[in-house]
Amino acid sequence: MSDSFILNSKSGYEGTKKEWDEFLKCWNSSLNLEGTIFSGESNVNIFTHPVTSSSVLTKEVELKIKLPKSLTDFLYVTNGMKLIGFDDEISEILSLSKIELFANSIYSQDYKMWIRGDFEANATDEEYFVYDSKQDPIESRDYYLKTSVVLSKAMHSGVVLLNPKVQSKDGEMEILFLSARLPGILRFRSFGHFMKYAYYKSVHSPEFDYIYEESLYENSCANHLTVNYVLAQ
Repeated sequence: MSDSFILNSKSGYEGTKKEWDEFLKCWNSSLNLEGTIFSGESNVNIFTHPVTSSSVLTKEVELKIKLPKSLTDFLYVTNGMKLIGFDDEISEILSLSKIELFANSIYSQDYKMWIRGDFEANATDEEYFVYDSKQDPIESRDYYLKTSVVLSKAMHSGVVLLNPKVQSKDGEMEILFLSARLPGILRFRSFGHFMKYAYYKSVHSPEFDYIYEESLYENSCANHLTVNYVLAQ
């Protein structure tokens, strides 16, 4: 089985920096209006200052990969952000300077068995490349974790990773959500796809953590960000 995989289809991400700005502002407003932040806090801002193109290039040289557009579009709007309501504690998407190989990060210590491949998770292509609500997180591939890039702080529910080994035709990279609360690893077609999931999980608090039906995003802040549903091929 090949170590790397380029999907024949595009990821479905067609977002822009303007859309990210609108999406995140709507998300931020939803947290304040719906009372999902901690008691006593108001007007909480999930944003921080955006990055520059030169800092993105420096990070790409360091990691030896070209960062996908959905991630850089996000970083050009905000250099990381707080994740409020996504977990039992406030977590965050890391700033560009803190993004690094997962195996070299302090967060890897809690996932040593996964990184070593102790679970021998070795799903077939047919089992693995499913990115809708039919996805089974058990059907995962733990050998991708060694070369994945950490994008979030480790939190009670898990850690967010960028997987350069699986790319779409448009250069987007797979996002992995490795969580002790799941029987395996959730997989997303792009960072944009994951962030729509993170928004819905944070603000609307559904009872389940698996991939959501696209219909759930209708009439919500997620509509600001264009991530079209595309079948894996």
